[in-house]
Amino acid sequence: AVSGSLPGSPAPMANSSSIMVRTSQRPGSVVLSLVVLTQLGMWPRRPNRRGHRGDAALAPPGAFVHGGLRGARTAGQSRRWSSISPPSWMEVSEGPTLAPADDATVMPVYPLPTIEWPGSEVELNVTDPAYVRMYQELLEAGQRRLVAPLLRSSAGATNTADRWLHSMAAVLYVEELTVAEADADGAVAYRAKHKVIGRANILRLLNPSALFQTALGANASCLRAEVDVIPDPHAEIVQTATAKQLMQSLEELRRLSERLHEPRLQNEEIIKQSVLTTSTWQLVSLWQRLQIASRTYRARAHVNEVLRDWIEGQQSAGRLPTPLPDRINIGELNAPASVVEAFMGARDPAGIDLGSEFWDRLLSILAAKDAEERWRQLLEWTREEVNLALARAAVRDVLG
Repeated sequence: AVSGSLPGSPAPMANSSSIMVRTSQRPGSVVLSLVVLTQLGMWPRRPNRRGHRGDAALAPPGAFVHGGLRGARTAGQSRRWSSISPPSWMEVSEGPTLAPADDATVMPVYPLPTIEWPGSEVELNVTDPAYVRMYQELLEAGQRRLVAPLLRSSAGATNTADRWLHSMAAVLYVEELTVAEADADGAVAYRAKHKVIGRANILRLLNPSALFQTALGANASCLRAEVDVIPDPHAEIVQTATAKQLMQSLEELRRLSERLHEPRLQNEEIIKQSVLTTSTWQLVSLWQRLQIASRTYRARAHVNEVLRDWIEGQQSAGRLPTPLPDRINIGELNAPASVVEAFMGARDPAGIDLGSEFWDRLLSILAAKDAEERWRQLLEWTREEVNLALARAAVRDVLG
């Protein structure tokens, strides 16, 4: 099972029987488990990542020491939502460095390959010289905040047309920063622990060329942007009827996923606790993890099916032994290049394309103006997934 911790004790209810009021504080925790299955024992479980791997990999448990960066959070300038341009994808291209406006809020930008949600914790291993330098500059300036937008780029992208940042970004607050063991060349690396404290809309990038200057090593600069920090209320007001509908939809999806042997929420009680005791941000974070696990599983299952059909065809033609040896390298099968490429790509979670529609829907929820709108979008999405699961179950029943 893959599990994550989300906030949990019940919040006070309003006097009205149709309204539920919940604060965004996290007084306790509820363990929410996803049941993640593997197909034919060929696939490793997807890591439960809260951050970027590679240059920003998930740090191992216990990697942080107390002491580092501490103190009160820095207050930031914000404007009313009505004054902010609608969130959108920004195509990043090389260009001159711009000076910020006199009254602008400027933050460093750390692009990530996933969406982080308010209330979540993000742990990163930072080895890229530009971002190592970014944390050093934060330390020197006594700052703690940075923005982490979703980055999308084509595989093997080498030109500016292939890189996009979304203007709606999570605001990360650095809680702890420790120096990791230096590599053989003596290069410094950091382990950074953050709390997502809110959202910000990126108005403009001040030095867009920084995204393409990784070859400069220690001389590279981190990306910086003018941002509008979006004020979010500390309490959420939600119709209890909406909460009931969401619980019903999630439970129906759980039962269908169990029938299909797909990843799912563990049980009905966890669904009830999640809906009634966590913020909408944490609900969407859970939904994102569930959807990534489900879509990754289905993509891998499809590749397995294609490979299995090809192997059975080769065995029928006498070109492969029956049965196959217990251990065999796919390269020894002389399978078509397309099958081998799909197989190898599916083994790496980063190699599975979840599609722009998937991320756009999550970004739409991230940019929603209030909790009620987030609930509405999430309920609509869960109902769509129920219908898709019903269709898959019907096909499975017909085909056996």
